[in-house]
Amino acid sequence: MDFPFLRQRKKLLLTLAGILFFLTLLLGGRAYFEHLAKKATPLENDDLAFEMSEMLANPATEEFEILPLPGKVSPLTGLPISEESEPRMIAVVIENHPASRLQMRGLNEAGIVFEALAEGGITRFLAIFDTSERKRVGPVRSARSYFVEWAAEFGGAFVHAGGSEDALALLAKSSLLDFDEDGEIVYRDFRHLKPHNLFVSLEAVRAAFEKRSGGKPAENWFDFSDELPASAQTVKQFSVDFSLPSYFVDYIYDAEKDSYHRLLGGSEHASNGDTIRPTNVAIQFTEYWPIDDEGRLDLRTSGEDVAWYFSGGKMWKGVWKKVGNRTRFFDNSGQAVKLQPGQTFIEILDSTKRVKILEQETEVE
Repeated sequence: MDFPFLRQRKKLLLTLAGILFFLTLLLGGRAYFEHLAKKATPLENDDLAFEMSEMLANPATEEFEILPLPGKVSPLTGLPISEESEPRMIAVVIENHPASRLQMRGLNEAGIVFEALAEGGITRFLAIFDTSERKRVGPVRSARSYFVEWAAEFGGAFVHAGGSEDALALLAKSSLLDFDEDGEIVYRDFRHLKPHNLFVSLEAVRAAFEKRSGGKPAENWFDFSDELPASAQTVKQFSVDFSLPSYFVDYIYDAEKDSYHRLLGGSEHASNGDTIRPTNVAIQFTEYWPIDDEGRLDLRTSGEDVAWYFSGGKMWKGVWKKVGNRTRFFDNSGQAVKLQPGQTFIEILDSTKRVKILEQETEVE
């Protein structure tokens, strides 16, 4: 016989049994984990420090990034150079005549560039290279004695196309490796008009270093630091008036690139088709004087005088001094000036009136 009340009681008993089984598992699991927690020993601070020291001492337990040791840096720019590169100082006299500017090569890759008057209001550059791979640099022009004196401070090679009598006599007495026009290392490119067509192969000059003696160990020309003096004032734009309008220079600070956009004669100054953008500009004040009827000039490279520095959109002042056979730059507190790593243009002027501050936040003392 099938009694409905028996089926309902059986179903109720099965439900109650399932609930009791679930509660047993829940309470039993909780009691088990409480038992384990009572047996565990709390981790003290000293134990934590010990475990961390063990992890650091045993790299197999953790992976740590091992940073490489600092490599070589350029003595001219303070920027990293490849381990295979051996700094070889090469000073090249580069002209700045308007007829030479379209074919100008290498000036944007030099570590340090001096700009000075040569004759008749025309400026000329002395570009110092160390590890640049640029094979073609120029147009090369004639030397002046002050170019030879600056090149001798760096040592190495001096590239030129003749020069004044004083410059050639000074060069003969120096330890510089002399590279004048020879048709191979210093050669003419007849796609351009003479005299604005003389170039030098830096690759060939470096090869000559292996065969000839000369030069001296390279040393940093400036102290390099990303931190600028707290006393520096904000100056975003300034100009340099050497002489004629075609040699008027503007520097405009580009915060995004942290460098100075250089304009020459009101137009973008380019080399190899690339705009010249030095990281730093130093202005060295001294005296010029004529040395012959052709208007050639000489200038004072000895003693000391005022210097102005521009870097990172800031300006501060100091002095330059010829100490022994080396020109050194200082701030007004007497400390060696620190510039940001990168290319530096050194402008040689005879008066602070030739510099015009076009944009500044506060008066520069």
